[in-house]
Amino acid sequence: MSPKIEKLKPLLNQLNLNELEELKELLINNYFQEFEKKEINEIALDLKQSEHNDKLINDIINGLKKASVYEN
Repeated sequence: MSPKIEKLKPLLNQLNLNELEELKELLINNYFQEFEKKEINEIALDLKQSEHNDKLINDIINGLKKASVYEN
């Protein structure tokens, strides 16, 4: 665990369950965005419209096809 997290532990231990829940909601709402999974063809189209070269686009698409988030 990072030293910064270690420094937070004593403070976190002072929070009650409701305060921890508030902190959790704050972190989720302010620091994490919901993942929006696009279709692979849509990603490829976006990349082509951004004028990326075909080799890069193919490498990205092939990598996405192997990514766990796109496994069927």
